[in-house]
Amino acid sequence: MVFKGNGIPSGGERLIKKIGGYLVKTFPEIGVGIAISNESDFSDSLRSAPGIHSVGVEGFHFLPETQLVELRNLGLPGPLTEDYLYSLQWNIRRVKADQAWSATTGSHDTVVAVVDTGIAWNHPDLAPNVLHTACYSSDNACTEYPDASYEDGGFHGTAVAGIIAAAFGGGSMVGVGPNLGLASYKVFEQISSCGYCAYHESIWAAMLDATERGYDVINLSLGGYVIKPASQEDVAVWTAWNRLANYVTNKGVTIVASAGNDAVDLNGPVDSVPSDLPNVISVGATAIRPDPCFPQEDFYDVRPFYGNYGHSITLVAPGGDLGPFFDDPNYLVFHCCPK
Repeated sequence: MVFKGNGIPSGGERLIKKIGGYLVKTFPEIGVGIAISNESDFSDSLRSAPGIHSVGVEGFHFLPETQLVELRNLGLPGPLTEDYLYSLQWNIRRVKADQAWSATTGSHDTVVAVVDTGIAWNHPDLAPNVLHTACYSSDNACTEYPDASYEDGGFHGTAVAGIIAAAFGGGSMVGVGPNLGLASYKVFEQISSCGYCAYHESIWAAMLDATERGYDVINLSLGGYVIKPASQEDVAVWTAWNRLANYVTNKGVTIVASAGNDAVDLNGPVDSVPSDLPNVISVGATAIRPDPCFPQEDFYDVRPFYGNYGHSITLVAPGGDLGPFFDDPNYLVFHCCPK
């Protein structure tokens, strides 16, 4: 529920008890609370209560679908060395990150908080740069990966962190800012109603913690949708997220979010949350043709088949696909390495 005003009123808990509910969590920085009740008319009663702006069921976000390619099983034309793997990272060269490294490779003075499935903090590509780890769950029984494994979907946050700040010399990949600091926030959990997903309360708590710690950037490679004209429930979701984004960015933190991977037109009645929020940098994906590699002659950028699109997207960057060769990872390995 969203209260009127950016705070929790002094009588808020008593109000909720009076109509048959229990206030289980509050975010006083943004005037949002999580309440539960066994009363069938609780939501309707709450909507008409004084001091309440809007009410909705707490939302959650799914992990985006990903495709894993086991390079070691493809019969590579050479040993699986760091140089060889770097040769496949056309995205780094396409954004000219390798040229920017002559000016700076980043430093631990700048920390990117990755709010995701957690980062494998002892991965050799990431260990030099992971400065903080934390975990949030809906039942307050959160556990991090004690052995930094990628099980239960944990590879996603590790992959995202690698794109941002995989270090030189780790043995596999390199990130855009190889010496940036990373903070790992695990918010995804196994939930019977949705599988492996993250409740809004876990994401919000992670973002507020990262803000209070003074981290510079919050990365959200996740999202959902609201539909306009908005229902009361969508109004609550949008308002809560908008208040949070305003609070975080007013503290000097930059929020970067994925525009989404569902080929959705964001010019119409659909808004992506959180990427469509006014204070959030929304990042769409690009692919490259004619081959999935760079540099190459006569190349051109395209929107990948999965990419969301629309006026709300702030910028685009390589996300990649294999185009007509999408089901043949051998094409990437054997045809697109710099000779």
